Amino acid sequence: MTYNEKDYDKMLWYILNNTPEVEPFIEICRTELESAGNVDVDRALAKEFAGWFNKHLATRKFVHGEEVNEDLYALASEPHLRVHLFSGCLVNGVRYHTLDRERSRKTQNSGVMVEGSHNGGDIDLYGQLKEIIQLQYNSDSNSQRTVVLFQCNWFDTCSKKSRIKDDGHFKSVSHGSCWYKDDPFIFATQATKVFYLEDNKHGEPWKVVQKFSHRHLWNVPEEENDDLPAQAEHELSYQDDEQENTSFQVADLERASINEQPSNYEDGICVQASLVDQIQRERELEVEENGFEDDADETVRQYDSENEGPIHDDGEYSDFE
Repeated sequence: MTYNEKDYDKMLWYILNNTPEVEPFIEICRTELESAGNVDVDRALAKEFAGWFNKHLATRKFVHGEEVNEDLYALASEPHLRVHLFSGCLVNGVRYHTLDRERSRKTQNSGVMVEGSHNGGDIDLYGQLKEIIQLQYNSDSNSQRTVVLFQCNWFDTCSKKSRIKDDGHFKSVSHGSCWYKDDPFIFATQATKVFYLEDNKHGEPWKVVQKFSHRHLWNVPEEENDDLPAQAEHELSYQDDEQENTSFQVADLERASINEQPSNYEDGICVQASLVDQIQRERELEVEENGFEDDADETVRQYDSENEGPIHDDGEYSDFE
């Protein structure tokens, strides 16, 4: 099974179009397209910029002998045509699962939100995680260059179609239809986790949106230890953010007290430092070095390409976001 070329090109354009270091080159290309008389410059940019950028930096580097940033050149050279897929990952300590993986679980970890724009105005886009995609760019002994994208289904929340309800306390979105189907990708680090709760006031297909709040459990050493590195306190932090699917009666909820934690959860529990250390060691056994879960059901989708280089799996590094 392979990614179709259209989706692959969309991923490349999203990465380039959302990398600040690339913006000056996009403007140069835009000016050239406008001078050439292109009617739809934005469409032409999305289609042609990746190839233009590759050729532009290669000319600067090999023809004119200019010094080109290696990370930027790797980005212009495009990723390997081997796409790694995962069903789960951790982003800054927050767990995400794809919809397919979530169907067999009682927990909810596929809800995502991202800040965006629509018709010139700022909006919050709400959706569900469909795929977790890792792309590998040219790497060397000093840098492992990877980019992780989320492919999402975005719920249509157009206010003109009355597909979002906000009374100032609760926000409910309709899961009945999706939009931005041609723009499904975001950086994994751009996502904000949300939960969708049953809306018993409006019924299906409405869901109440509950933003995820971090549960912070820190290892605070009980005794001074000069041999303990200063950053160890943060390295030993532990977080489990899974949310059980639970029905809520919206009309009966205290508006200021909705929380994704179970009712018997006590915030800010103090524990022995040794216990947190033990939990962390156990968790490290479950998570690979690159931050993805061991049981992530990795699938490799392979393109046949003479230009494809070797992939190094001894680490990852993303410096493009």
